[in-house]
Amino acid sequence: MPRVFWNIRPIFLLGLLLGFGGCLSKDDNAGNRGPSNDGPVDEFEVYTAEGSGGLRADYYTYSNDSPTKFQRKVLTKVDKQINYLQSNTSWHTGVPRDRFSAKWTGYIVPPKSGRYVICTCTDDGVRVVLDGKRIISRWQNQAPRFWWSESLNLEEGKEYRFKMEFYEATGSQAARLFWAYNPAGTSGENVCYSTVSGVDGDGIPFGPEQKYDCGNSSATTNIVINPELKVVGEGSLIPAGTEIDTATAACESSPSFSASQNIEESASFEGIQKARSLFKRLAGIELSSFDNRIIQVAKMIDDGKLAQAARFVTEDPNFLDKTVRSMAARISTFEERPDVPLNDFIATVAGITRDEIDARKLLTGGFAYRAKPVLSWYDESDADSERTLKSNLHYEEIEASGVSLKCALDKLDPFNLNDIPNHMRQMLSDPRTGSDLAINPDPAGLLTTRSFANAHIKAGTNRRPVQKAFEYFLCSPIDDWRDAELPDTYVGRDVERFPNGPQSHSEYQANCKSCHAPMDGMRGAFSKFHFENDILKHSSLYLENAFIRRVTDNAETVTTLKLTPQSQRDTPVEPTSDSTSASSKVPVVWKMNHNVNYSRGHFVEDDSFVNLLDSDIQLAKFGWSGDLSGQGVREFGRMIANSRAFPQCMTKRVYAEVCKHDPLKPGFPNELEDTLNDLGEQFARTGYNLRHLFEAVALSCLED
Repeated sequence: MPRVFWNIRPIFLLGLLLGFGGCLSKDDNAGNRGPSNDGPVDEFEVYTAEGSGGLRADYYTYSNDSPTKFQRKVLTKVDKQINYLQSNTSWHTGVPRDRFSAKWTGYIVPPKSGRYVICTCTDDGVRVVLDGKRIISRWQNQAPRFWWSESLNLEEGKEYRFKMEFYEATGSQAARLFWAYNPAGTSGENVCYSTVSGVDGDGIPFGPEQKYDCGNSSATTNIVINPELKVVGEGSLIPAGTEIDTATAACESSPSFSASQNIEESASFEGIQKARSLFKRLAGIELSSFDNRIIQVAKMIDDGKLAQAARFVTEDPNFLDKTVRSMAARISTFEERPDVPLNDFIATVAGITRDEIDARKLLTGGFAYRAKPVLSWYDESDADSERTLKSNLHYEEIEASGVSLKCALDKLDPFNLNDIPNHMRQMLSDPRTGSDLAINPDPAGLLTTRSFANAHIKAGTNRRPVQKAFEYFLCSPIDDWRDAELPDTYVGRDVERFPNGPQSHSEYQANCKSCHAPMDGMRGAFSKFHFENDILKHSSLYLENAFIRRVTDNAETVTTLKLTPQSQRDTPVEPTSDSTSASSKVPVVWKMNHNVNYSRGHFVEDDSFVNLLDSDIQLAKFGWSGDLSGQGVREFGRMIANSRAFPQCMTKRVYAEVCKHDPLKPGFPNELEDTLNDLGEQFARTGYNLRHLFEAVALSCLED
């Protein structure tokens, strides 16, 4: 088998060549021979933006309990090849010998069309993605051994995105990458092992049957290892821990100005103090009075250009990374703490703020924010992988990269099916029709993020998402809108009307109905959603005759969603052959109706909702605008977002974060209420721009 050389262009090209279609395929016809093997292929010269040849290599450390294995970046360099033999010593200065990981990224250009096989040898875990398709996945502790791809049909001259991920747990480590031109379509296993022969360190012969010894240098005497790529010029890499690439560097850089020669002549003392306050409030950072950014902002303040000064500060990456992130984090999880890991809820708030999108889209938007491909190369073939629908790892990787949210996020519209990658969809396999791709049919911004669902749609009967929507986005806890005078038309069947016997109906009226009457009327909006097994499910996608396909080590996991039987509308009876054989289903999740304490209670059979909070008092409190009934979560979110209480609530949350004085807690000065009302009305009048709101709020408390 001849030596074959490839052209590899590293990720420093900033993703300018991203967007190549999925051109990776398996050839199932072993008898269909490809081009004849006509000798070695010419070597290609390769370049990086800085003039060095090889793959971009990012090295990380991680703690023992890290789920990502990529926590803190410690080194960025170019590796001319991935050929680290089994060793007990550190590979590079600054990279420990245990609990470290690496990502090699770049592009591969086949020198000729035909079949190829890619092989790896690692101790420990390895994953390889080629053009968005995961071709090797052995993310496990293991002794050094070969793993291989299927036979791949690749086209001459076509650029394929390449990523190899590796982690080392403890003990010895090894990481090697091999590839071979395979015109006969031989199995990957045979290609990887057929030329391996030699003796180990003790002089014992080994061959294909001893598959663990690929970490030994003598084990690759005849195998096709990736060639050492030609270095075409000395160049410097951007240091690890700063910018990922030149585009990101430009994005992250704050406006910079020459330091003043004389502070007293440049800005007033009062202006400098206010400038420092703006940076602390909006960017969460303390800057010296001698910092040139302080001087510049102070001069704007002295000149009366307050809006320009605040806008300057929100250009700083820390505005999103600290201030906006903290506000969003407090309402993104069940714990309601600001120090939670980055998640899809926080990313959506940061993205909408950065892009200055109408903040009402927080509750109605059909889009998502993901990491730019230059930061995290997805395995688009594994639509329900551990990095996407089932976990928060994708967002934790953004933070591990050290790149600001200002630069890291891409806005992705799930309704544009031509652009959305598979990893942002839900992969369904229906036994009747075969595999199909689908997306959430009722996206509603933050209300259908994985984080919100994990916190509030996981258990119970979908009352909590209604309660929390009012609390988070209308600043109105349930005690503020409970109403015993409302009819109990929509109170569910799981609520007992006589909790302590026939004479206790008054207890239900006083203690239960006041909350359930308004809440149960609206919970139907969430009736098709459930969060289970770390996945947000919708009843139209997760039917009992369909299943989610997740393949791990060739094992298939099936996940179903149980729907409410139509027969449950009736009073519960002893099971009979007729009732048990009924197949009619009401397309709402089982938990909405399955617990029957009062059979004549409301039976939820669709995702319609009704808001009964329409009294004069409630209208004055919430300022509803538009319909108070509708279908699904998005229309529910629209009702919330179009209320007068929504901009007022967002103003209070921003004020609490920026001015460090929470209007929602006792003791807030009454004299500031008018200021908050004016800021909220301005927020609504000027297009619900969150960035403008942060700036205006910061200026309002600049004197504090």
